[in-house]
Amino acid sequence: CHCDEHERKASCHSNEQVSPTAVSQQSGEEPALLSLPSYECMLASLLSTQKTKMVVRPRLRLPPVEVFRVGSRKFAWANVGLIASLLHRDVQHLIQFVLCALSADGTVNAQHQLIFRARVTEKMLYPVLKRYIVDHLRCMACNQTNTVLKREVESARSVCYIVCSDCGAMRQQPAIVKGYRAVGRRRQ
Repeated sequence: CHCDEHERKASCHSNEQVSPTAVSQQSGEEPALLSLPSYECMLASLLSTQKTKMVVRPRLRLPPVEVFRVGSRKFAWANVGLIASLLHRDVQHLIQFVLCALSADGTVNAQHQLIFRARVTEKMLYPVLKRYIVDHLRCMACNQTNTVLKREVESARSVCYIVCSDCGAMRQQPAIVKGYRAVGRRRQ
């Protein structure tokens, strides 16, 4: 702080407000302007009394999505497990969200790759991942991605809450809603 100890005690931490006319009546002089503390002094005292420290977190960096063709009609997403672990979420939850968002069928093979029974490209997966991060990962209060899932079992159903590790905010996790899927005859 740029103010000395006397100014800090007199200006920053004083609880009593003294008007210029009261000072002039006591001393018999003309009213003088009281010296106000500097902006830096007030900011330093505010930050020293603040309970939570503001921490700048690095941005969430995900590796590029690796999608390749398997056979003639199937496509595989190779690094779904790595992305789910970087997001601190269960792989099955991420797979369920992606399959519902794309209205596609899929299975997980022995190499932990998600096999789609439809044509899926990287361009199709990036908006789905972005929506998953906004809906199921990001804190609505502080906009950070450092969250955990907590499950509370109520009488009729279990409810998942997204709890922020930085600010402590808590919100209910939205349900994964399946989109429209046309039912038709299968080719033989």
